[in-house]
Amino acid sequence: MPLFKWIASDTENNIQTGLISASSEKDLEKKLQELKLTLLESSIDIPTGFRSIPFSQKVQFFHNLYMLMESGVLLPQALELIVPNIGNNNFKNIIADISVEVHQGKALSDCLKNYKPIFSQFMIQIVKAGQESGNLAVCLEQLSEYLNLRADFNKKIKSSLVLPIITFAFFILISLVIFIYIIPSFSSISTMSKTELPELTKRLINISLFLSSVGILKIFIFLILILLAKILFLKSKVGSKFKDFLFFKLPLFKEISKNVVLTIFLRSTSVMLNTGIALNKTLENVTESLDGNFLKNDFINLTSDVEKGKTLSDAMKSYKIFPKELIAMMHVAQESGNLPQAMNLASNLYYQKVIKYLNLIVSLIQPILIIFMGILIALLIGSVYLPIVQMPMSIDFV
Repeated sequence: MPLFKWIASDTENNIQTGLISASSEKDLEKKLQELKLTLLESSIDIPTGFRSIPFSQKVQFFHNLYMLMESGVLLPQALELIVPNIGNNNFKNIIADISVEVHQGKALSDCLKNYKPIFSQFMIQIVKAGQESGNLAVCLEQLSEYLNLRADFNKKIKSSLVLPIITFAFFILISLVIFIYIIPSFSSISTMSKTELPELTKRLINISLFLSSVGILKIFIFLILILLAKILFLKSKVGSKFKDFLFFKLPLFKEISKNVVLTIFLRSTSVMLNTGIALNKTLENVTESLDGNFLKNDFINLTSDVEKGKTLSDAMKSYKIFPKELIAMMHVAQESGNLPQAMNLASNLYYQKVIKYLNLIVSLIQPILIIFMGILIALLIGSVYLPIVQMPMSIDFV
């Protein structure tokens, strides 16, 4: 039974809040009436652990729901059949609660709305459009296809970054081995030789001695702590804005980030328009799904311009994120009445651009790291081995 977070007023119009377990909003309202309270607002309180449901679980849920409904199974029975096959226990409990509420007559979109941190506004609106049009199975098919494409897109981006990350980690490891285990073997040179060592050699030996004194275990612990601090920082609001700022300002990453946003925007808008949702409502929902994005204000203003009566192509002209060829494509699509199809085609084009840029980054990072490793080894040879070659033979071996 879900736990509801509620806001209510008492007989003296004083506002009160609290948490109550209830099977539905009607049950919650009934329980509050027994306490002589009038319900004002309510939402299901979702524990922190429940918020991080894997995206793949949601993709699988909507796909299975579509397949069952397409086969002729009614929504309440379809939800019952899906629940036992959900692998994630937290998600299984959520869908089980939704199944109970749907059996009691509540609309699926309203049930999903109670779990809004898990189900995005985009998902909720697609389901709502399907319910209102009587074509829920068709809308679930559109949603399922979109989520699958989105999952594949995210997977390709992550897989493209795996090799550079591994290469960089290997570079760090080799550097530590050189400084901790190789250079210290030459530190005795400074005491054995009567000649003054080059400044660069002294600095490398000092760095090496410092890292050796710290120890490789402590260094790895320090690096892990830095990594954790970075992850926590990037998850914060300030960190998220900083990350978006960097991604949308650095030369190569700027193009990738822009094309990623355009791909998601165009594909999401196309899906929602295909389900019969009006353009202004579609833009509003898609913009909400771009939460935390550096360019979100541009999309908010675009939505506002369209609501004021501008055509989509005319509204796009005011914002740099939209290329001229895309604006021209949208203009032709509006006149021909093929806006959803044109947006889907455009999203595929920008998707290909993202893959192209990612492949370029992968092909550049490895040679760059190899060059840096070569420079490090060259410094090692130049600062340690050359002084040995030039060292006078008058070395005190006693």
